[in-house]
Amino acid sequence: MIKVDPQKVIQHLQKKWKSGCPYCQESDFGIEHCLYNLTQAKDPTTLKKDDLNYVPVILISCKNCGNTTLLNLSLTGIEVFSES
Repeated sequence: MIKVDPQKVIQHLQKKWKSGCPYCQESDFGIEHCLYNLTQAKDPTTLKKDDLNYVPVILISCKNCGNTTLLNLSLTGIEVFSES
């Protein structure tokens, strides 16, 4: 299973989301430790493996209002690791 360090995600959010949650401005987040992939088919008529693009994302939830969003890890520089 691929994982991320939630502290690094929180540090990233504190730098980029200066006022906290975009909706309620609170800064108490739940960070999903597991990495997910959004899959985009280059050709929507096929699902061949070579025809897919992947976007690595994690889920972030505001513990105050429940706003849940995806964070694209490929744009953050946050390291991922494999749990053996």
